[in-house]
Amino acid sequence: VANVMSEVLRDAGYEVVVFTESLPALRYLETHHASVAAVLTDQQMPLMTGLTLAERIRELSPTLPIALVTAYLESSASGPEAPFDHVLAKPFRMDQLL
Repeated sequence: VANVMSEVLRDAGYEVVVFTESLPALRYLETHHASVAAVLTDQQMPLMTGLTLAERIRELSPTLPIALVTAYLESSASGPEAPFDHVLAKPFRMDQLL
């Protein structure tokens, strides 16, 4: 899924860096967050959920836009205090991704 999404984004002109695990993504963001325009993360990721990853990203870069891809979002994770800016509900169309 990550490869298909990255292909769609690249075809639309975006520069994309793909991680399939949250910890390497977080390590990358620790040193590159100033050059990252947005983060798209899945809720279900190995070692750390997308929600937890978003919370950690907020500590590094409070204004970095974050979108969470999920099939199910717990009510406690939604609302104005959520650490992400957008939710992309599965299943979704590629035009919604863009």
